[in-house]
Amino acid sequence: MKIRAYLLIWFFIILLTSLGAFIWFETENFHLKKNSMISKEAEDYDKNMESVLMNVVEDFSGSLPVYVHKFSSVQNQDSIDNVLKNIRDNYGADWAFVTINGENYIYPFVKTASTVLPSSRPWFISSTSSMFKVVGNEFYSEYLHYPIVMMSVAVQSEGKLEVGGVIFKENRFFSMIASKMNGKNFLIVKDGKIVYPNNLSIKNLAPNAIINLNGSKYLLEFEKYDEMVRRVRINSNTSYDIVFLLPYTLISERLFYSIGTPLITFSIVMVLIFLSFLIAAGRIVNSITALSDIASNMDLKRMSLEVNPRLEQKVKKFKETNKIYSKIVEMFQDIMAHIEELKATNEELEASYEDIENLSNGLAVESTRLRELSESSKLIALSSDTNEAASILLDKIINMYNCEGAVLLDIRGENAKIVRSQGKRFEIPSLGPIKDKLRNGSSTTVSKNKKSYYITPILFGSNPIAVLVMMFERTMPREEELEYIADFSTHFAAVLNSNRMIEELRNSYIYLAEKFAEISEIYDYETGSHIHRVGKYSELIAKELGMSDTFIEQIGIYAMIHDIGKLKVPREILMKNGPLTFEEFEEMKKHTLYGEMILGDAPFLEMARHIARSHHEKYDGSGYPDGLKGNEIPIEARIVAISDVYDALRSKRRYKPALTHEKAVEIITKGDGRTLPQHFDPDVLMIFEKRHHEFARIYETFNG
Repeated sequence: MKIRAYLLIWFFIILLTSLGAFIWFETENFHLKKNSMISKEAEDYDKNMESVLMNVVEDFSGSLPVYVHKFSSVQNQDSIDNVLKNIRDNYGADWAFVTINGENYIYPFVKTASTVLPSSRPWFISSTSSMFKVVGNEFYSEYLHYPIVMMSVAVQSEGKLEVGGVIFKENRFFSMIASKMNGKNFLIVKDGKIVYPNNLSIKNLAPNAIINLNGSKYLLEFEKYDEMVRRVRINSNTSYDIVFLLPYTLISERLFYSIGTPLITFSIVMVLIFLSFLIAAGRIVNSITALSDIASNMDLKRMSLEVNPRLEQKVKKFKETNKIYSKIVEMFQDIMAHIEELKATNEELEASYEDIENLSNGLAVESTRLRELSESSKLIALSSDTNEAASILLDKIINMYNCEGAVLLDIRGENAKIVRSQGKRFEIPSLGPIKDKLRNGSSTTVSKNKKSYYITPILFGSNPIAVLVMMFERTMPREEELEYIADFSTHFAAVLNSNRMIEELRNSYIYLAEKFAEISEIYDYETGSHIHRVGKYSELIAKELGMSDTFIEQIGIYAMIHDIGKLKVPREILMKNGPLTFEEFEEMKKHTLYGEMILGDAPFLEMARHIARSHHEKYDGSGYPDGLKGNEIPIEARIVAISDVYDALRSKRRYKPALTHEKAVEIITKGDGRTLPQHFDPDVLMIFEKRHHEFARIYETFNG
């Protein structure tokens, strides 16, 4: 057999073997690549969906508490509806709602939804257990007759609890999510039927099924919907599947490109080799062994090419083999140069990766701290209670800096007093040696009993008003990390200073109320005992109504100055023994307006102004000065109204004798023509009827 034919036979054997091995390899590679592409597409869809949901929740967290907080200053149904309409329109929701101290409001109005008992509803429980934090709930509403998604938040301010938010019909919520998915499509499926979008009908709904939709093929990837939404703080009791529509057409094109390109390239290369072989076989047969030996001497591991001079001389005898030899040497040199370059690049990349990783970790820590600062600042700014604000501040500091315990100290006076402590209890180091340093606004560290303490003043302006002590049993953070504490404490300092000023003002008005009682006796139009008793009656009623401790305390104070406006009524009218003329009575009625004017417009005296102006309003609308009716009358004025009437009936005046307790109760509960039961709030009247003996006890106790 001629060597040319022999080589051709072996060439075809090698070609077919290589082709078979290549096809087998690429077949296995096809399945691996296909599964890898599907997994990556599914992972991208999952991350995209979770990111969109998280962004939606964060959008609500940024603004919904602020909207709901607006209800603390809203006074009537129209104002509430206006705020609810703005909230609904701002978020593009179907409804907006709020529950204010147990009273339900919803816009647009839905009668069945307005009668729901909030405290038993999951959204109310989850909102009030995470105050100031937006939570989501998804369920079928028997009151709205729709599957809904509800975003809600609980806010408490000045004794009022507001729980409010927005409600989306489920399809609207899914449409909102779909609009943010950057062209990625999904289905919501329950029991094999499509819930969203509701205009689709697909027969083959099963995992890994391939469907035709709008001229494109999609692969169906199933995931539990409720598990996904819970990861972004949306509670769901649904049993849905979320089905991602993976673009199977695109995956097929990529697979064709990734598999077809090597196959075509391989085929072209083999054809070129075969043609080259046919042309050059006759002339290079004698040098193939030499070329093979030279090629075998290539050692990429040692980066060397050792060539036997005899073999080199043999190869150079032929033009083709010499050309191939030159290409082999050139290729090997290029490979070695590229390897060296790759090594250098790899070293640079490794160094860059390390720098990037360090920078990324640092940015992540800074980002977390800034986010914590923003969240805590909002919560502290919304808080009106020093203990609540202190608790928020200490909780954030312990979580951020991993300290074992933290304490806030009030440094007014000679001795520091604990405002709030959190975490592990510890002995506070003496502040005496560092008092001057703290008063100058400087922080310091102290080590004692294998513990480290970071002590820093909390400044309002440039004045220290409190001290923060942090205890570390492990490593203390770097000084530059601890500098964030000054930013954390800014809002708390404002709240603490504001509450101190309010406390001083409250004490001033208690003093004013007591002095007014003395002035009343001097002015001789009523006794100081009457003023104190009205305050005590009002506290009793407020407590029975379930009002907050702050409300009870304030009404006890401000009820005592309900008639402060009589200081501007002429004394001859107040002291007149006989009945008043029409003109005199009109002047007497103005004491309600005079009282409001004397009290001014300070926000914290709102209750006092309501009482002074409206304590002569009557529930049936027949009172003065504004003729308010029913719940238009502030609740504090409705309470003081019955307290004032009872004590006036029991008290002796120039124009009438004192009545017995029994007679006073009879007049209030049954009427005497001048005083009627319908003049009073029914709830307040019911408490009076139930607890009137307590009124008698208070009258006897303070009848001095």
